[in-house]
Amino acid sequence: MDLNFDGWEDLCIREGYGDGVHIPYRCMLWNQQRNRYEFSAVLYNVEIDPEKEWIVCRQKDGEKLYSTRYYRYDQEGLLHMVRYVEENEAEDAVFEKLDLTYVEGGIYTLPAVVNQGNRNHTMLSMAKQALLELYQWTGEKVDTACFRVSDMGGVVFAMSPEDIEHSRIFFSRYFGTDTVYSLSGYDKCISSIDIMTARSVWYSPVSWHIFPKDKETMTDEEVMIWYFERFPGAYHDRVKTIEQRYADMWTIQTELGKWFEVVYDAKLREIVDVTGPYAENPVH
Repeated sequence: MDLNFDGWEDLCIREGYGDGVHIPYRCMLWNQQRNRYEFSAVLYNVEIDPEKEWIVCRQKDGEKLYSTRYYRYDQEGLLHMVRYVEENEAEDAVFEKLDLTYVEGGIYTLPAVVNQGNRNHTMLSMAKQALLELYQWTGEKVDTACFRVSDMGGVVFAMSPEDIEHSRIFFSRYFGTDTVYSLSGYDKCISSIDIMTARSVWYSPVSWHIFPKDKETMTDEEVMIWYFERFPGAYHDRVKTIEQRYADMWTIQTELGKWFEVVYDAKLREIVDVTGPYAENPVH
């Protein structure tokens, strides 16, 4: 089959029968200039979509868990992941279906190139973890989105490729050096989470579904503490002190001695951003 849609037939050579479900194929691209086939990648259950010029690989990743990965070759012959769809039929599944499109471009964006270590798997894992945290904190289940991953260990989400190109980001999650998703190797990367809700920007699908029932009678500090202590990145740590640093920024020290910075929208009475933990009181 023509894997890169350049008009020349390529080869997919079966490498055994795998486990009977995942059939591995050694994909060889025809190099017209060198007059030979050259190895590209090992993919499973290879199909092609001539209309979109994608390679389609369907897999079973676990009990009642299925995924489809979509790939495309660039002009240099590098294979890129362009889309990931996951279906989870388990009764306790948070996301019955996830449909994530990867958007490359931008000076700090990592390309989703196959055969560069385990990067694609890590990028997908980051995106799924971020959306899970968004759901756990806000109660909003976003199961269809576009995303990018930066070389500093951050993943950002938008509703379309055009939204990403125009910085219409509704959610970002940066995984610092204190997490398993640190990609930069820079030892001063700090974790952060940033949410733009539908009450503040028109392009966001996110609304808070989890909030205190007596919010109207609470002070701003009490509202921030309520939200913060339910933030997944706080790991059930409790607030020891809270201090206003700037007009919209507050510093929190937890009972375990960790420090966080919180950006608070006083008009909407919503937390917009949480950065931390810091090892000591952050002074910028």
